[in-house]
Amino acid sequence: MGSVDWAHTWTCIEKHEKCESFRQKPLPARVLDLGSKPVDSIKLLSITDGSKHAYACLSHCWGKPKAGQPGTITLTTQNESLLKRGTALDHLPRNYRDAIHFCRLLDIRYLWTDALCIIQDSAEDWAGESLKMGSYNGNSLVCLAATRSPDHDGGLQPIETRMEYQLAGTTGPAKKCPHEEYYPLLIRAWVYQERRLSPRVLHFCGNELVFECFRP
Repeated sequence: MGSVDWAHTWTCIEKHEKCESFRQKPLPARVLDLGSKPVDSIKLLSITDGSKHAYACLSHCWGKPKAGQPGTITLTTQNESLLKRGTALDHLPRNYRDAIHFCRLLDIRYLWTDALCIIQDSAEDWAGESLKMGSYNGNSLVCLAATRSPDHDGGLQPIETRMEYQLAGTTGPAKKCPHEEYYPLLIRAWVYQERRLSPRVLHFCGNELVFECFRP
């Protein structure tokens, strides 16, 4: 809970003039409505009235399907109506579950993530929505980055793994930090846009929580 309390202060919003305006921004064309209670199902909403609310974005690696297991759940023309009716939290991959849990702790009701908010089997929807991804990240209150997770089930929760690496300009037995092993999200090209355009990023790094703010 200490990390949650720390993140919930949003110190930069109080101290940075340009951060104040990011409390309420137009919602993306589709968002996940996380409800107001922990027992609420997760519903896909289509936004057509220009509603303004604080929302979060999720940045994570989808990963490759493991043997005998399905790939990450995505929005398609076949399941759109089902997702709009609502999905139980425990039916979602761990990255989504953890991000939703953290959003609720931060009193953020809406979440955007490309896998569940862009119709993946529609070239037309992808062409239109992909052009808006920069503004979706830029208008978010915060981007939750599953920096340590290699796939959709790695999660955002702390892990008990000793991470040893050598700092630049030093010598010692520890190895240099291999990003592909420790922080697989940061080697993905598309993440550069999500990281640079989001006003704030919370990196879930396995054994620490790192906060970035890009507003002066």
